[in-house]
Amino acid sequence: MKERKLNYRFHNPNSAEVAADYILKVFIEADGKKVDKAFRELAEKSAGKEGQKMDNMREGILVYDQTSERYQIQYGTEDFSHGLHCGECLDVLQNGNQWIRCRMEFSHEQNRWYLVGIQPGFILDGATVRYTR
Repeated sequence: MKERKLNYRFHNPNSAEVAADYILKVFIEADGKKVDKAFRELAEKSAGKEGQKMDNMREGILVYDQTSERYQIQYGTEDFSHGLHCGECLDVLQNGNQWIRCRMEFSHEQNRWYLVGIQPGFILDGATVRYTR
């Protein structure tokens, strides 16, 4: 008996960009925990041994810059960092005594910045942070 080959055809009414964006979201959702773990491991390696503060880290406060639509770190009255980008790592002071290593990200769906590695709903404005220049 002759073996038949199966042919599948899918109709996608969306543009290639919309389809690619959807596929990317599926991949990110499927591997999100692995990506977060990899970022944390990389951050720990770059920070040296646990609990050891890096010499080039500076402490400041997170502030939102309306012009660039990004968060910056304010170190003094006139001393600001560059606008933070997705994927940048920093330490956030939580409960006044515990530094948590986090990663800055932006949600296009919710149109807001957030930190990966800290509890959801954490208020970024005015948070005390450490950042490597």
